Amino acid sequence: MRPYTGFDFNATNKRAGLEALVDLLEEHFGVWNNGTYGIRNKRGKKSSSVHGTGRAADLSWRGAPYKGAGNYLEAVRLMDFLVQHADALHIEAIFDYYPRPYGRGWRCDRGTWTNYSSRAFSGSPGGDWIHLEIAPSHCDDAAYYRRTFAGLLAPPDTFTPEPINLTGDFDMKLVNPPARLYDSRTGGGPFAAGETRKVRIMDTSAVFVNITVIAKQDGYLTAWADGAPQPNVSNVNFKAGDVVCNTNWVPVQNSHISVFCSGAADVIIDAQASA
Repeated sequence: MRPYTGFDFNATNKRAGLEALVDLLEEHFGVWNNGTYGIRNKRGKKSSSVHGTGRAADLSWRGAPYKGAGNYLEAVRLMDFLVQHADALHIEAIFDYYPRPYGRGWRCDRGTWTNYSSRAFSGSPGGDWIHLEIAPSHCDDAAYYRRTFAGLLAPPDTFTPEPINLTGDFDMKLVNPPARLYDSRTGGGPFAAGETRKVRIMDTSAVFVNITVIAKQDGYLTAWADGAPQPNVSNVNFKAGDVVCNTNWVPVQNSHISVFCSGAADVIIDAQASA
């Protein structure tokens, strides 16, 4: 086991070693680069994201029209490869947003997977990407990762996913390709500041959605099960002129959810999974 670095400082640009590793993983596994360097806080938190260090990447297995395999087992195969070669590739953390109830994580200072018992990520469960972090030691050395990776790579069919301890009610259904459920631009017009709308979703108990806000004013959006009290939380925060999105699990009641916007905005809702 090795010490876990986490956030150390914000870099000024992308780091060559991490970018090379991501390119190699895209080439040899059914995933695509969903984002590396970016200075921001963790979603829903005030602490800084490791993405700002240039040592973190999000890799999605989302299928067509995107470039991923559309198959969670392909993501598992990738994660098994990364754990197997964690020391050689200087892997420090892997976070898997898909399994219920709250995803799972592997870290170099534990050397094993942990199934989370409380919400640790805004995209769990059901997120179709993994989060990867590498150590500072070779994060600027692209040649190291190309050379090392070439020595580790085996034919894809030699990797067999290890069993994952999922809860008994793991009955999540992917919506592939993602389905557009609502778009205020084509029906209803922009939300007025302080407006709540009832939005038809699908016949399910919960839906994992990507919510996009095209903001006309500063504000926030909250989505929840129709007929239930409005929770005191925000699903998306926005400023005037922003086009911003976030993924969330939203409970569904009688095939509908309620959506509140504190500031005027257009809203788009796309389904990625249901439960």
